[in-house]
Amino acid sequence: MLDNGTPWSTLAANVAHRRQWLKHRAIVSAATPEEARAALSALATSATDHAEYALVKGEAPGDDTRLALVFSGNGSQWAGMGKQLLEQEPVFSAALDELDALWRADGSASLVDVLREGVSAAHLEATEHSQPLLFAIQVGMVRVLEARGIGYDVCFGHSVSEVTAAWASGALTLEQVVHVIRIRSHAQAVTLAGPLIALQALEAAVKESGCFFQLLDLDYAFHSREMDPIEPAVLHGLSDLVPNPAARRFVSTVTGAELDDTALDAHYWWRNIREPVRFGDAVTQGTQSGVRLFLEVGPHSILRTYVTQTLDDQRMAGRSLPTLKRTGQRGDVASCAPCDDRQRRARTLSASRRFMCRVIRHRMRAWSCRRIRGNTNTTGSGRPPRRTTS
Repeated sequence: MLDNGTPWSTLAANVAHRRQWLKHRAIVSAATPEEARAALSALATSATDHAEYALVKGEAPGDDTRLALVFSGNGSQWAGMGKQLLEQEPVFSAALDELDALWRADGSASLVDVLREGVSAAHLEATEHSQPLLFAIQVGMVRVLEARGIGYDVCFGHSVSEVTAAWASGALTLEQVVHVIRIRSHAQAVTLAGPLIALQALEAAVKESGCFFQLLDLDYAFHSREMDPIEPAVLHGLSDLVPNPAARRFVSTVTGAELDDTALDAHYWWRNIREPVRFGDAVTQGTQSGVRLFLEVGPHSILRTYVTQTLDDQRMAGRSLPTLKRTGQRGDVASCAPCDDRQRRARTLSASRRFMCRVIRHRMRAWSCRRIRGNTNTTGSGRPPRRTTS
């Protein structure tokens, strides 16, 4: 049909809307007619390596009409994250500019400037920097998903990223979650690492001054009694927080159950800091409400193993997919194979595009392929998060 002059958008729309969606599926997200022909040829020959083509193949996990956004917690950040997205994805850039204006309202340094310059590993070592930057990446990615027509039904996040989940569900406004992140990332005890002798000397000096100090065997003190000294500051800082009616379901990783949106007040966010993360229970709750597709939103996928293990334990068919992946020092998207400059530009045009194909191929919805043009593949393998981090 392409050879006969049929526009690619017409062909894609007919396939999406007028053909039965079977269990085994393929998505071609071509940027040019030449790419479309090459991808279709690869599909026709049953080639196993699709890295050179705008093509992804997969198997639908059955009744997958519900999608959950799963927000990565601490540990998904990496040096240089977001830089490529800011340069190449207008929707992402606009979302971060909106958020950044709220963040800078009290005189705080620009998050966008840090990401645009290329955030360093040393900068991310400080929780007061890593948490807001992770939050910013996630807000931008949600806006990109929505702009591409991706609908979602359930939201939950690991530890600090429950804040983003609350915003995505509609329970808190962007201004409110910026305030929560500000309090959460600053009102906390300082955790230091170093030689034991040096820490013991510091302990003696700090205690002599009348301040609290305790040696820990953890990298972070979140979700433990070591956070207790900051409880008054958190409760006071968020005392005026009034949640809104949510548009989507919010599953709590504090309780492991679906939570009424009005419960996301100051006391809840203190529990988010203090209590253990019940991530597995939250995944189970999602499956019980019909979710079979879990899309992890974060700069790098770290929760997919947990989600997959939970699905396996329940003997349920489902999928856990990433949005972004760390790719070394240059960008947010995986480059799957050697390619020339034109191919590389097509692949890295936007980290938000080809992963949409990975989502859509698992969903029983008739979206037109012309809404997901691009040639960027974002894949990644999950790893369990450390329970002591936030």
